[in-house]
Amino acid sequence: MRLASLFLALALTGCATLTPEMDATQRAVNRVLPRRAVEHRVAVGVGPLSIGFARMIVRASGDSSARVAARLLRHVRSARVRVYTLEDGARIDAERLTLPRSLAKRGWHPFVRVRDEGTAVWVLAREQRGRITGLLTVALTEDTYVLAQVSGRFDRLIEEALRPENGFMPERAWGAPVVAVRDTVAQ
Repeated sequence: MRLASLFLALALTGCATLTPEMDATQRAVNRVLPRRAVEHRVAVGVGPLSIGFARMIVRASGDSSARVAARLLRHVRSARVRVYTLEDGARIDAERLTLPRSLAKRGWHPFVRVRDEGTAVWVLAREQRGRITGLLTVALTEDTYVLAQVSGRFDRLIEEALRPENGFMPERAWGAPVVAVRDTVAQ
């Protein structure tokens, strides 16, 4: 019974364990690194319980922007971030990195890809039943890499963020009237 309670608590709080997608991506990055190159790790994970507690605290502040943030957090289920700093002299060759094929098999598809001298960023989106339910980000510099994964209902989050009363959208965008939110977000 205690063991089951511990597992339930860890699942609800979203401890900073790697998801299968983050684990596969970490292995891919490690393949292009010299052995034992990782010097420092920071890991943060929040799950439904932690996010719910954060919403409660933010909402209690009474600030109007905090209330908007609390409404947006309703649509986030979990978030995990891992930061790796490399030993002096160790460098990531972003040109050699290819993301694992297993990500595509699990429904992850490239959404944004940016490469610049010494830097590379990939944002992958997971779509299930016509809805974006996850974002996985891999950011590499010459001496650091970051893995971040957020899951939730991004269709609802975007719809909420685009509501005029939330103040994220100007009344008119680029000289054209802003259309109804339901017309702009994929259902």
